[in-house]
Amino acid sequence: IAYYPGLRMAHAAAAGEEERLTAQERAALETARVLAAQSVGESKLETVCAVHDLLAERIAYAPSPSASGYGDNDTALGALLQGRADCDGYADAFYLTATLAGLQAEYQYGQGNGPTGATAHQWNRVLLEGQWYFLDCCWDRERLPEGGARARRLWFLLGAKEAAAFYQWDALAHEQPLAENAYP
Repeated sequence: IAYYPGLRMAHAAAAGEEERLTAQERAALETARVLAAQSVGESKLETVCAVHDLLAERIAYAPSPSASGYGDNDTALGALLQGRADCDGYADAFYLTATLAGLQAEYQYGQGNGPTGATAHQWNRVLLEGQWYFLDCCWDRERLPEGGARARRLWFLLGAKEAAAFYQWDALAHEQPLAENAYP
């Protein structure tokens, strides 16, 4: 996907150029700002936990409805405004919300090793205490039998050793390598 509104919104907000955003992007940015403000903790770790958990609980998984394979569910727009997203939308929403909460985050592309084999997947990287870790809000959403959802932390702050069991990625795609082990 060539267009991630989360990246565009974060850059516009940082540059004070929000007037360049569409009305829909400005609405999503405002939602992300509210979530980011609710998420800021006393430490970066508390903030990462809060952003991850809020998004995992708030957004329902929904594959892209578009015949072309691209729609709002692939972006922060679907995730934040409609409460629905596929893995791309979760990752885009995490990037935007985490950035607004003062964290350094990135998108991560690759393959996810699901029950039917490896499929294209997107998740995030986040910087904590000088090390990069993977987290996956999409896979960490657990639907509850009585309705609603809760956040798990199964795919949360993984290092390269743990992540290799679930993901395949190009380790050379980022300047800074992933931490070897999960966050302590």
